[in-house]
Amino acid sequence: MYVVLDSNIWFSELGLTTAKGAAARFFMKQQRATLAIPEVVRKEVEINLMRSLSKHCDDIAKKHRQLLSIFGTLKEVVLPSA
Repeated sequence: MYVVLDSNIWFSELGLTTAKGAAARFFMKQQRATLAIPEVVRKEVEINLMRSLSKHCDDIAKKHRQLLSIFGTLKEVVLPSA
């Protein structure tokens, strides 16, 4: 048996690390199923993940600047580059 996941499921279940994802992994292991991820899903996940991480980095930088204006001095925040 092959199990194919959509990219929306992959994102919502955080790569099958949530409780529902763990249940799905357990079921697949019991049934000796194979998880198949089509290339189009893999590429879509990569693109959406890069967008999401970039947005989070921007949010962190913005919040850090706001805190810096309030407190005056803070440790430097090191974020990954684009």
